[in-house]
Amino acid sequence: MGISALMDALLTAADVAHVPLILLLGSPQYYSRFGFRPAEQLGVSPPEAGWGDAFQARPLTAYTSLVARPFQYAPAFSP
Repeated sequence: MGISALMDALLTAADVAHVPLILLLGSPQYYSRFGFRPAEQLGVSPPEAGWGDAFQARPLTAYTSLVARPFQYAPAFSP
């Protein structure tokens, strides 16, 4: 299974599970082909200002603007 197939499977599974938004840190040139865009365009600010456009988001079917807020790590992953 290739990278594109894995990403498609992830996005489909998240959509079926009613996840509103997927966030990642990576190359905007690479991930834009999967529908990702700078997270700040969707109102989600990164925990590190220097991340800029590399902090990306992909809204899914359950997305609403109510999820727009500064990103926070889950307690188990808080730095």
